[in-house]
Amino acid sequence: MNLRLVRSDPAFRASPAWALLAGLNAGVASGLLVTAALGRAASPSAATIALAIWLSVGVYLVAGPVTTRATEHELALPISGRRLWLQHALAVLVGCLLIVAVSAALLGLLSAVAALRGPARLPVAAPAALAAAASLLAVALIEAAARGEAALAGRWRHRAWRVAVVLAIAVAVVFAGRAPWAAALALLVAAALCGALALRGVPPALELVPRATVPAPRPDARAGMDASADRTAARQRARLAPLLFRWLPPFSRYGWLVFAVLLGFLMAGGAGALSEDPDLAGMRLFYVYLVAYMLVSTNGPLLRPLRFADPLPLPRGRVFARLFAPPLAGIVAGVVAGSAVQTVPFGVLALELALVVTLWLLALAALLTAYRPGVPGAVRQALYWGPLALVLIIPLRSLLLGLSRRTRPFAFEAGLEVSAAELMKTPAVALALGMGAAALVALAAWLALRQFRRMEIPVRSVRYELVEWATEDR
Repeated sequence: MNLRLVRSDPAFRASPAWALLAGLNAGVASGLLVTAALGRAASPSAATIALAIWLSVGVYLVAGPVTTRATEHELALPISGRRLWLQHALAVLVGCLLIVAVSAALLGLLSAVAALRGPARLPVAAPAALAAAASLLAVALIEAAARGEAALAGRWRHRAWRVAVVLAIAVAVVFAGRAPWAAALALLVAAALCGALALRGVPPALELVPRATVPAPRPDARAGMDASADRTAARQRARLAPLLFRWLPPFSRYGWLVFAVLLGFLMAGGAGALSEDPDLAGMRLFYVYLVAYMLVSTNGPLLRPLRFADPLPLPRGRVFARLFAPPLAGIVAGVVAGSAVQTVPFGVLALELALVVTLWLLALAALLTAYRPGVPGAVRQALYWGPLALVLIIPLRSLLLGLSRRTRPFAFEAGLEVSAAELMKTPAVALALGMGAAALVALAAWLALRQFRRMEIPVRSVRYELVEWATEDR
């Protein structure tokens, strides 16, 4: 096997950034579970921790740069299709296992710190082994689809298949809690069988473009169509197509929208419906901060391609809506879906979502104030990473307080939730809170749109390396 081709695969090149981002997410989420369990003198189940790790791996499989099996240059080399397929599967698997390794290492560190405060028995090896075995099976199943194609980007069936595999294995991980080692062994056997069958079906050469029937020529009646109508339609497509399908970064495409829906589902407590572990439902407050982090992190990458799209004859208000509406729509859809299976009052979820969106739009407005002539790029970087650091520090502080046994994680936020739920039992108070939240969101949106209309695109593109490296399929 040519390891140089493995190292050049986009999935392998982006694996360090994904291991950092997704691994930290899974490790901190697992640490919160451990801290909450220690607060009630109980040990969290291996399946619960494995699910927290697996969801981060699943995000990488759904939204990561895992769709390019071979480039045009690699297809021209005297390498069989099976070797190219196997090298790409190995590169994707390395990314998955790196996320599991970072998560397990962070969980082990947190467990060691927690053990200093008293005796504790914390599962680390079993959840990591279960998540690693699940990764092997997921890669085998995902790569078994469209085995003869070199590139799968833009194929909605393949995206749907990846999402289905990730969700199905998540359910399997939940039900594997009573015997995690036996379940890991079963998943390994299933992965070996699926991988062997998939490899046998790979053709000798991969195709860069999938075979398709040649479209039939247009009917003769089209020849008599008014030429001005054709030119008008062509101009409209020329205005919208580059903005919608070419210049938008990966977040606004389908993969990252799935990520947004998943985070909204977890923010609403939807993960608690998958398991009876009380700590899994309590982790919902951590995902409130994670949703805020995800939304704020989109500001920079979404603004970067504007130097290509800004010359289009479109009002800036419409461009603003098309850029920032997709992530918000994904979050809202996930929250609605999660609230349908949880007991958290929808009014409380709506207030939390309104606060998160307000923080996101205010951070965007602050960043846009630096899009002016003469403003150094370092200022834009500071206004981008500053709010992200703030959103990360608050949940990490709660985690450290839980590890020190001073309080339960997110005790302050939980108290605010209880108070808000009690207040909203009165219709007049609920209406006032709803109107106040709506007014905050409207004001933040007005400020962001105002700055968006006034900003000037920098001559040099501002790169937000960590986020863009993790999302671009190069």
